[in-house]
Amino acid sequence: MFKMSWLKKVWIAALVWGCMGGALVPEQTSAAKIQPVIEWSQDYGISSEGKGVIATQDGGYLLTGGIREAEESHSEYSTQHAYIVKIDSSGQQQWHTTIAFEAFASTSATSAIQNKDGHYIIIGNTTPEDGEPLSHLFIAELDGQGQLLWKKIHADESMHNFPKTIVLSSDGGYVMTGYANNYGYGKAYILKTDHLGNEIWYKKFHYGDSQYFNDLLPAQDGGYVAVGALNTPDYSTGYEDATLAIKVNEQGEKVWDHIYSDPYTNRYAYAVTPSKAKGYLIASRKTVQQQNIQVLTQIGLDGQVQWEKSLDPSIVTDSFNNVVNTKDGYALLGSNSLGSYPNNRTEYSLLTLTADGIILDQARFKGAKLTGTGKAILTPDGGYLFPGTIQRELNYKLQAIKLLPFTSSPAPQQELQTLHFADNPLKLKVGSSAPNRLIATYADGSTEDISSLASYVSLNPNLASSNEVGRVTAIEAGSTTIQATYQGHTAELDVTVFSKDSDELDPISGLLQLDSSSYSILVGDSFDIHLQLTEYYPEYVNKDITANATYKSTHPDIAYIDANGNLIGKKLGETTIYAYYKGSYTSAKVQVVKARVSTQDASIVSPAS
Repeated sequence: MFKMSWLKKVWIAALVWGCMGGALVPEQTSAAKIQPVIEWSQDYGISSEGKGVIATQDGGYLLTGGIREAEESHSEYSTQHAYIVKIDSSGQQQWHTTIAFEAFASTSATSAIQNKDGHYIIIGNTTPEDGEPLSHLFIAELDGQGQLLWKKIHADESMHNFPKTIVLSSDGGYVMTGYANNYGYGKAYILKTDHLGNEIWYKKFHYGDSQYFNDLLPAQDGGYVAVGALNTPDYSTGYEDATLAIKVNEQGEKVWDHIYSDPYTNRYAYAVTPSKAKGYLIASRKTVQQQNIQVLTQIGLDGQVQWEKSLDPSIVTDSFNNVVNTKDGYALLGSNSLGSYPNNRTEYSLLTLTADGIILDQARFKGAKLTGTGKAILTPDGGYLFPGTIQRELNYKLQAIKLLPFTSSPAPQQELQTLHFADNPLKLKVGSSAPNRLIATYADGSTEDISSLASYVSLNPNLASSNEVGRVTAIEAGSTTIQATYQGHTAELDVTVFSKDSDELDPISGLLQLDSSSYSILVGDSFDIHLQLTEYYPEYVNKDITANATYKSTHPDIAYIDANGNLIGKKLGETTIYAYYKGSYTSAKVQVVKARVSTQDASIVSPAS
């Protein structure tokens, strides 16, 4: 290993870029991709948006969203009304209607169901012109031809209401969920009404900080199951960043609740569906070391975790908002964003999985300039229907795209090659806990989170322990190792536990930065990087803390930093490296390239130079 000056690093970057003609083609591992077949695609309305869709009893669909209509006396202004469009199985519009409230400037339809009479029950929110209270939940009934039968507002004073899901109750009424928000704090609720929208009970749930419900379904053994999140509080203590699942009975009384906590990960559940076994599959999302990770959690009828699996963030970068049952297993539905502003673009996205959460296929597709995606569904014929909002010239329109059914086949079973923990080493304070992902790598290069399938043992259980899905709990200060075993392979996780009053994991007071915001390196080459801490108080001082930090690469197979602070290029591609010190971090982009340089030129950058 030789030391390389900053000037020489920049020189190599320029030389490599020039030799490559400025073109960098990263290699990326990806899931099997299918090319979806679009059966039809239609736009509806002008200045409209798409938020949801349901399949209807006659084989068609009902779309929900909003539409802006100019006021006759004030043509420069527009008011948004709830927009409901009924279409047939081929996407042809049969009728549409709008819902508005007097003195309310903005109304939007979020979700809908069809009752036993064939009528449509619509929920959404509506905001007064004066903005106080911030907004209200509304519920309305349309007949089979779109004629408004009644509409009602449910007010929770001084709260901004976000209704999410509505289901039929066993007595012919309706149950809906969502959250009300004000000044950054959310109140999760479940509301029960009769068949005319009159409130029967209204339950709000409080756990000491902000809580949200995003989805709801009838429980398999009676009552209702809602899922959502508890977020890290800004001004008070409480649970930190967790998926929340709760079951209530027909009277709205809590039967059980479970909190699946991942501190400081922005974890939240966005959807729930009946699982293939008795129980439920919860779809969540969290952020770990700047990577967005999709999490699948199967729970029993009692809410206890049966298994949990996270999807490889190097493969699955999408933002999903729904999970549905398919004949092959499950599908996650949502969108994927590519590029950066102003050249960014958004695509519709779906990911199919086996009943055990193993990825089958990935499909992405777009329609016009996609500016928003609603909650997609699995259609009765096994296809998918995506609602969204597109831009055509200066107009925004509600769009619906129908995909034909397709069949996914599990990939052949591959031989297990290695196991490793995704976040190693792990540092915790006494009394805290954190999840870790145990990753299996197979002969074909594919990876899988097998955290819930492995066996764990702590070499010093008095210091730290691990539960059956790999969550580590810190007990006493010290260092130990957690061993994981799966199919004859073993991985070790180094755990350091600090005392409760230690500042080791607290954010630093100062500036943390690498010696460059971006690096270029040749395949097979390496050079040292430097991490610097600049402190301003009590006196100005610069410290080289390279050896005291830990490092992570989003694609370690492309490039990584070893224990000595050396950046090592493995193969052609692009990655991001993160340097962690105490409770703070900084990052830099890394490009690994192959330079076409002559033997004479290459001697210029040899160690002897």
